[in-house]
Amino acid sequence: GEVELSLRTKRWKLYPRRALASDPFAEGPPPLAVRFRNLIGRWRSPFALFDLLDDPGEQSDVAEVQPQVAASLSRTLATLAGAHPIPAPEPTVVVDLATEERLRALGYVD
Repeated sequence: GEVELSLRTKRWKLYPRRALASDPFAEGPPPLAVRFRNLIGRWRSPFALFDLLDDPGEQSDVAEVQPQVAASLSRTLATLAGAHPIPAPEPTVVVDLATEERLRALGYVD
């Protein structure tokens, strides 16, 4: 899957808006209103910004009222992500020898 990166300072948290589209612990898909709000929000800005001092529960996205902060933090995040790329995870699939030979014969494995 795709890696989502966020950035947190003492006061601010910049969070990828597409990661807000669903709750991994929820039963079923998010309500239509939540999906629509996040879709419109992604069009405006790819990130949600939370003021952790005024809103520790991260309930109010302030990216539109603090665009300079959001832009600065998103540049910092891009710089950090470029300087410290996340390596691809090592494969964790263990294949027995017979299966590996079949896959090689089919051209799936070098």
